[in-house]
Amino acid sequence: MKTKIENIKYVNDKIIVTCNLEIGQIKGVWRGKTPPVLNCISYIELDIKNVNSNIEKSMYSNMHDATNVCCTFSEAYFKGICEDCDGEVYYMRFMVDWLEMLDIEDFNYTISVGDTVIFRANIDDIGIYPYESY
Repeated sequence: MKTKIENIKYVNDKIIVTCNLEIGQIKGVWRGKTPPVLNCISYIELDIKNVNSNIEKSMYSNMHDATNVCCTFSEAYFKGICEDCDGEVYYMRFMVDWLEMLDIEDFNYTISVGDTVIFRANIDDIGIYPYESY
């Protein structure tokens, strides 16, 4: 997905970046081979871990506000639409070019195709992988 790098922070051995997306801001650990560049447009993919205890079905399915993402100091909050499930992985749609595959175990709800789902993840559990040029 296309994003603009808005903030770069070095914390111990990690590079934490904040990126602007069409539907909000995402923050996570930079996993690129080269350092991020401030105000640069990048294409990224995410790897989101440990969402099992932080996920719930939304009671509201307003299509106008069906997807978004926002960040606090230590967490990111996601709201997406379940596009498919293969029994092991949930395919969550956030934007046209952002389909996230979530491996969710020990979940208390039944998620169906079309359900709006909200969850949060710790910033340290969000890997931001830029597409590298070769």
